[in-house]
Amino acid sequence: MTREAEQGVPVLPGGPFPLPGEGERPARKDWDALLRLAGHHEVLPSLYASLKSRYAETCPPGVLDRARRISLRTAAMNVRRLREAAGVIQSLQKEGIETLLLKGAYLAETVYRDAALRPMMDVDLLVREEDLEAAGRALSGFGYIPEITYDRRVRHAARIVNTISYHAPERSLHVDLHLNLEPPASPFRMDPVGLWSRARPFAFEGVKCRTLSETDHLLHLCIHGAFRHLFYPLKTLFDLHLFLRRFGEEMDWESALRQAERWGAINTVRLCDGVLRSLGWAASPADTLASARHDDGAASRVEWAVEQILADRGAELLARRNIAQWWAAGGLRGKVKFLLKGAAWVPEGEIAGRTGRRRGARFLAARLLRLLAIAGKNLPALAGLLLHRGEIHRLAAMRRWISKG
Repeated sequence: MTREAEQGVPVLPGGPFPLPGEGERPARKDWDALLRLAGHHEVLPSLYASLKSRYAETCPPGVLDRARRISLRTAAMNVRRLREAAGVIQSLQKEGIETLLLKGAYLAETVYRDAALRPMMDVDLLVREEDLEAAGRALSGFGYIPEITYDRRVRHAARIVNTISYHAPERSLHVDLHLNLEPPASPFRMDPVGLWSRARPFAFEGVKCRTLSETDHLLHLCIHGAFRHLFYPLKTLFDLHLFLRRFGEEMDWESALRQAERWGAINTVRLCDGVLRSLGWAASPADTLASARHDDGAASRVEWAVEQILADRGAELLARRNIAQWWAAGGLRGKVKFLLKGAAWVPEGEIAGRTGRRRGARFLAARLLRLLAIAGKNLPALAGLLLHRGEIHRLAAMRRWISKG
């Protein structure tokens, strides 16, 4: 373990971020490229922590200062957003609405040790379905408005898209309310009742609240990083790296793997574990995931994922993700169902607010225009389907394998 790791500094490992070896003095352009890459993947504050403690003498003039300035801006925004998030949780509690803190804000407070190192734009909160409308009213009461105008059908909307997003014009924090960790159309089978029953107490910015169990956090990070984001930005993988460094030795891995199998998420664990190990990033304890690695298809998929990461092709693949997901949806019926129930679904309240109607020609025309707009937005990806069919097929096969666990 490095001196920085012993002191709790979230050191950014090598792999996609080729830090110089002892005595090396890379050219200025190499340092600039490294800073751009780290910023692109939202890990620059952690890179700065590594540079400051290990490479202060070898960095060209101005490189460390530039990284410091960017990191200080991130830190200032994070401090403000974390306080706002705590205020939101406390305000909801006063209305009798309990939440579970998810992902970024929780990770910033626990595994990063220094909350300023983990960039975040929003706070993700799990709420019970029966509290969803009351939570929306409470958020509206202190300045937040929904991203889309959800009317009385808000529960119906949330059941389909799983997330209702809110923002406040005078604040920098967005609030995302979730009914579950994944939408109903997801291939993964997690029960929100189980999430609540396993939740544990957590003190967040001085506010007593609750968060997921360590096992639920682990599986959520694996699904979120491997399936939802294809490890782009690499912040999703770094989150998992630090989570395992913090909790890996004390987790009940047999129980975690059984739960991964119940959720149908065992292949996300296999993929994440293999990618972390291939990159040389600290992963789970050496023997804990041995039983999860017995899969003939895992090795080739790990190799492909690592190739994409090292070639920095994450954004390119992510742009084709929806097309690959649509392609993997089965036959014609499955593809049409995915289009109508998933990517192209729009709450009726949004269209009714524009047209003044819920039925009739104007309403149907507005819905058709919305579908055409979505098709237009995805034209580059559709073109990519024709130009890069082999890659789309490979990506679709990867997503099918991930989701069949």
